[in-house]
Amino acid sequence: MFKPLTSLYSYKFPKVIAYMLQVSEYDLWNYFKWLNRTKDFSQIIKRKQLVYTSKSKLIYGFLVIVFILQILFGLTLIYFGLFQHLSGGIYFGLATLISYPIIWPYLLILGLMIVKLLIINPQIKSNNLLAKKKFQEFSGIKIAVLGSYGKTTMKELLLTVLSAGKSVQATPGNQNVLHLIINFQS
Repeated sequence: MFKPLTSLYSYKFPKVIAYMLQVSEYDLWNYFKWLNRTKDFSQIIKRKQLVYTSKSKLIYGFLVIVFILQILFGLTLIYFGLFQHLSGGIYFGLATLISYPIIWPYLLILGLMIVKLLIINPQIKSNNLLAKKKFQEFSGIKIAVLGSYGKTTMKELLLTVLSAGKSVQATPGNQNVLHLIINFQS
């Protein structure tokens, strides 16, 4: 009965939120729906683990810092309410302590939306323009490898097979992009 409630105040909660974002592939709508239907956050990370990428580390670290700051602020308000007779200090302090795991997972959505609008979308637009320019400059046949899984493997197979009789260019290694391109000239 109390486990779903205590899972919000576990030291693992910031990691769970970062994991939920990562598993939902940073799709804010899917994350929001998952967040709203979850009753017990201690049941989220069971089969897999958070993969510590730069993005997940940033989100996890941010959550740890804001949780600690909000806890310290709440405790400070309670202290001033008890010992310095700050009007409402105890109540506001308790509200601050109770609310941090409830408000930050949602405030994170707002922050990530702003980051997407101001940083990610312009970067994607710039990358797309650069890719378009490179495609236009290249006169050879272009092969795009698309899909959820196996893009790098397929690119390497095509590179190996086509290199036997053709001059071939390909992106190096796993670029972790939406698509991988192979260009070759006959």
